[in-house]
Amino acid sequence: MDLNLFLEVRRDEWQYLEGLVDRLESGVRLTEDEADRLCRLYRKASSDSIRVRTETRNPAVIEYLNNLIARCYAAIYRGRRFGVKDLWTFYAAEVPRTVRRESRAVAASAACLLAGTLFGFVALFADSRSREFLVPAEHQVQAPNERIDALESGGDVFTLEQSGFLTGFFFTHNFKVGVLAFAVGIAWGVLTFVMLFANGLMLGALMADYVQSGWHATVFFFAWILPHGIPELTAVVLCGAAGLVVGRVVVRPGLRSVRDALRIRGPAAARLVLGTAPLFLLAGMIEGSISQVNEPVLSYGLKVLFALGMGALVYSWLLLAGRRKAAPAAPAAGPLMLFREGEEANP
Repeated sequence: MDLNLFLEVRRDEWQYLEGLVDRLESGVRLTEDEADRLCRLYRKASSDSIRVRTETRNPAVIEYLNNLIARCYAAIYRGRRFGVKDLWTFYAAEVPRTVRRESRAVAASAACLLAGTLFGFVALFADSRSREFLVPAEHQVQAPNERIDALESGGDVFTLEQSGFLTGFFFTHNFKVGVLAFAVGIAWGVLTFVMLFANGLMLGALMADYVQSGWHATVFFFAWILPHGIPELTAVVLCGAAGLVVGRVVVRPGLRSVRDALRIRGPAAARLVLGTAPLFLLAGMIEGSISQVNEPVLSYGLKVLFALGMGALVYSWLLLAGRRKAAPAAPAAGPLMLFREGEEANP
C-alpha cells in the first residue's frame, strides 16, 4: 500500500467529515444531504482505519482515524437531555398507546382478576365457613356491621400528616405487589395468573361478607372500595398484563431465542409497569384520605359519584390519550429512554 497516495486520495474526505462533526458538536443542525453524507463518510472512515491498521501500522494515521471515528460515533448516537416534556409524552401518549396495543394481555389479566373475584364471592355465599380462609385476617376481627358502626360513630377525619403517611404506605405496598406480578411472569406467566386470581379471590370474599350483612353494609363497601379501587385495580391489571407479556415470550419466543425475544418485547412490558406509577400514587392518596372518611362526615353517595368520575378520567386517559401519532423525536437520555416506543416485532 502506498500510504502517501492513500492519504492524498482520502484527506479531503476526512477533513470534510471532521468539519461536519465540528458543526454537530457546536450544536448546528445538518441538512438532510449533509447528514446522509456524514453517515456514508463515517462508514468509509471506519473501513479506512481497518485498512491502515492492517497494511501500514502507521501510528499517527491510526490515532487520527480512531479519534475521528470516535467523535463521529458520539455525534451520531448522542441523545438529548431528558426533560419534563419527555416525562409528559411518556405518560400522556406512550403508556396509553402501549395499553391499547397490548389489549389481549390486558384483557387476560382483567379476566383472571375477575374470575378470582367471582369465585370468592360465590364461595362465601355457598359456604359461610369459608370466611375464615378467604376473608383477609384484619377483617375477621369484627363483623362488617360492627366495623361500620365503630367507624360511623367515631366520625374521624384524618389530619394532613396522617393522610400523607397512609398515602406513602399504600402506594409503596401496592406498587410492590404490582411489580411482583410483573416479575413473576418470567415463570411462564403461571405465577402472575396465580397472584391475580388470589387477589381477586380475597376481594370477592370481602365483597360477599359485606353484601350478606345487608343493604347499608353493601353501600358502605362500595363507597369505601371504589374511590381508590378503580385506579388501584386498574394498575394491578396492567402490571399483570406486563407479566403475561413476559410469560408469553418465554413460552413462545418464536424463531428467536428467549433472550432476543425478551429484548424486543421487554420494553412494552416495562412501559406497562412504569405507567402504573401515577395510578398507584393516585390510589394511595385517595385511600389515605377520602376512602377513610365515612358518614355522617361524607355521604356515601358522594363517594360513589367521586369514584365514577375518577373512573371516567382514568379510562379516558387509557382509551383516548395519544391517538394522534406525534412526529418522532430524538431519543432522550434518561431512565425512560430504554422504554420509549419504537417498532417492536412480535416474536
